[in-house]
Amino acid sequence: MDFLRQHTDYAFRLLVALAQAPGKAIATRALASEADVPYHFASKILQKLHEEGLVESVMGPFGGFRLARPAEKVTLLEIIEAVQGPVVVNTCLLGQDTCQRRHICPVRDKLESLQETMVDYLGSVTLADMVADGVELAKQSKKEIKIKNENQKPGHSRSFGKSR
Repeated sequence: MDFLRQHTDYAFRLLVALAQAPGKAIATRALASEADVPYHFASKILQKLHEEGLVESVMGPFGGFRLARPAEKVTLLEIIEAVQGPVVVNTCLLGQDTCQRRHICPVRDKLESLQETMVDYLGSVTLADMVADGVELAKQSKKEIKIKNENQKPGHSRSFGKSR
């Protein structure tokens, strides 16, 4: 069971790409390519994010999409709920009379605690946090590639045995 659906992962990627270019409108094709999201999914997801007020649509030859508000003001919880609906561990926690046993159920309290923890955490992490983490990962990756390339240069032998 996946808590986050593929569309939500795609939405995260698209929104991170937008957050990396604050205020700039980016065409759907360019976003899809940058985020490694199939174009037809990107189009549908961006429409949904627009309907939910997370992105703005800019018309014209230099149009596309941009964030509707600063990345610091967009939480993971909002993104998840925009794409896949309310974050609910179990339907008995929807607040509706979905389960006749809810008043005597020994599992409900634990599930409710888990849900509160998840919602609190997801509501505390912002799109800006994800962008910052991505920048740090990119730096680390570049550093690892540089080290790998330096170790592969001629004259940089890693021979530890006796040479014959």
